[in-house]
Amino acid sequence: MQENELAMSAREVVTSFIEALNSRDLKSARSCVADDFSVKAPGASFDSAEAYFKGVVEATQKYNGRYDVKRVFVDGNDVCLVTDTVSGDQQYKGYTALGMFRVEGRKILSARFMYESQPQVSGMTSKR
Repeated sequence: MQENELAMSAREVVTSFIEALNSRDLKSARSCVADDFSVKAPGASFDSAEAYFKGVVEATQKYNGRYDVKRVFVDGNDVCLVTDTVSGDQQYKGYTALGMFRVEGRKILSARFMYESQPQVSGMTSKR
């Protein structure tokens, strides 16, 4: 497989995963990750796909969020997404998030998420 094909495959796997999460198609999202999928994020970490998707179900019920992908960067099997993460919570309109994914064999092995420390709050504007 050529490097461009490898990068495209990794990109497709990650974007398919995010699209499935956004549409609440957890079966399709689950098909994008390895059984030993690991996730590190502020306030949470998971060491299996089963544990992660249990957390996704709970978070979806509470926040009803989605990812609005702004940029995708690919370096071989590594994919980085820059997103605006929008919550269904009316107080928080969204925040910038960075997701770094490792893909092997067309499955996501790991993900690490970092979030903007101060989400945009409704009715407030920045004066820079």
